[in-house]
Amino acid sequence: MKGKRVSWVQGAPALNWNVAAQLSFAGLTWDDVEKVKVSGFAASFDAIINGQSDAAFSSTVSPSPKKLAASPRGLRWVPVPHNDSEGWKRMSAAAPVYGKVKAKIGSEIDKQNPPHLSNYPYPILVANDSQDAGEVYAIVKAMVEHYDDYKNAAKGALGWKLANQNMQWAMPYHDGAVKYYKEAGTWNAAAQKHQDMLLGRQEVIKKAWDAMSGKDSMSKEDLKAAWGKARVAALKAAGLDPIFN
Repeated sequence: MKGKRVSWVQGAPALNWNVAAQLSFAGLTWDDVEKVKVSGFAASFDAIINGQSDAAFSSTVSPSPKKLAASPRGLRWVPVPHNDSEGWKRMSAAAPVYGKVKAKIGSEIDKQNPPHLSNYPYPILVANDSQDAGEVYAIVKAMVEHYDDYKNAAKGALGWKLANQNMQWAMPYHDGAVKYYKEAGTWNAAAQKHQDMLLGRQEVIKKAWDAMSGKDSMSKEDLKAAWGKARVAALKAAGLDPIFN
């Protein structure tokens, strides 16, 4: 990928962050490729079709890669070999949300020899910590125990299967969810240790935010810059990786 043209979507930091994470697997950054600025997600693939770009970020089931596959340029998924421990170490440091997947669904996917790719759960169920634990418990219980009722409703439904849940992911679990996972036998000491680390990290960030003076009178840009520095400083002082600056 070094030196290649890569679609950079204006006003879409999440998409560009994902590209940065993929580049980190090879020890590269956005500085090692040529940014091709485009107006949106679909345009990132149109740029490839039109010969203006060489790569873009997408899931395998999106319509845009399918359109690219039908074009003269064709489609190829760039693998992130699962046995490359150093590459995965770099990418996990840049984007802890990623996990390993052998892709079996999507355009130009060989089901008999599925490529080693990365993914993250989408969609996910999110709740504030103030949400009633009993309600969260009931929802998680229903999603798990009624999996067979909806598993064929969508191609990505496999991600909701209990066996596919990562108990040491990038976000802490709600107390209601933890209660159910304990009952289901999937929550162990390692999961609790990871949970405690994530909650401690959130406390560090909250204290840094509460301690930052003048934030109510700052402009949007000044607040963004000041908070970015304060957040990174607080996490580093606590011995934690800021992950992004």
